[in-house]
Amino acid sequence: MLSLKGGKLRYLLMIFSLAVWPAAGKFLLSLNSIIDIVHFASIPVFASFLLLFKPKIHKKNLISYCSFFSIIIIVVLFYFVVYSITIPEIRINWLELPLALYFLMSVYLILWLVDKLINIVFSIVFSKIITNKIAVSSARTILRMGVLIFMVTPYLIAIFITHWVKFTDIDKPQGLNQCQYSRVEFSAVDGAKLQGWFITSQNRISDSTVMILSGRSASKNLFIPYARIFTENGYNVLLFDLRGNGSSSGHKYTFAIEEVNDVIAAVDYLRKYKTELSNYIFGYGINEGAAALIGAAAIDERFAAIISDNAGGYEIRIPDWLEKYVPNWLEKSFTETTKMFVRFDIGCPILGQK
Repeated sequence: MLSLKGGKLRYLLMIFSLAVWPAAGKFLLSLNSIIDIVHFASIPVFASFLLLFKPKIHKKNLISYCSFFSIIIIVVLFYFVVYSITIPEIRINWLELPLALYFLMSVYLILWLVDKLINIVFSIVFSKIITNKIAVSSARTILRMGVLIFMVTPYLIAIFITHWVKFTDIDKPQGLNQCQYSRVEFSAVDGAKLQGWFITSQNRISDSTVMILSGRSASKNLFIPYARIFTENGYNVLLFDLRGNGSSSGHKYTFAIEEVNDVIAAVDYLRKYKTELSNYIFGYGINEGAAALIGAAAIDERFAAIISDNAGGYEIRIPDWLEKYVPNWLEKSFTETTKMFVRFDIGCPILGQK
């Protein structure tokens, strides 16, 4: 029988770990992109490596890793607290904290492993081509910087514009005082759980409902003033969080692509459960919400009319203040690489971009 000391079983278990954790992400958590699966699996796979092979870690390195992890925790906590204080009527969902830390640690781990791999490959290649140690070190450093600029930075930008932590609204927002409203929940065709409020007209019984769709935001409560304008003028309002926002499920923005399913699910909900109050359904969309609304209205004829406020997905580009200092070839390469990573993550190009 094989033993751990023999080494063979350790390699078999490592291969098993490399197969099981990505499969768990794909089939148990329904992760639908290579990037998401790799981020999920990276930490348990690395933990398996540590348990099976028990590599020696210098005390100095261990202290630096612990210090780095502590800094991450402090930064995330600071972000949570400041954001919740700055924006009224939102609250911290403390379940988001471990998720945020897991995600950030997976990012750090992946970049660390990539850097190690690049360093090893460059060292082997240049040691056979160049005999001078200083020249080898210089060439390796230059190429590592090139990888950082052309691959790592676009990768980081891509994952942080598609993923971020969520905040949720308070149970009884002051902005809905003296309004008749109820919490609603429904599901998109792909299983995304969506939550919102159905707010009835304040001055008469109405058979018309306005659906308010925002872009990426802290939560739907930021758009209560919009809802009050409609309810005070004789309309019912369905105000809900698109996926990846507020109280709804998910942590990924798909730039108004998958969000089209959320809009159609909202129409289905109104037709099924608010029939008499939704003979006429109108849509009011803002930014990515407007883009999702346009996409839904193009395939769903149940809208009486829609209003688009600054419809757009998300334009990936170098900031204006930096653009004049960057050569055109570098800007093009940088943006195209970032778009490539976004396409890998969401499965298709961003609306309005090639």
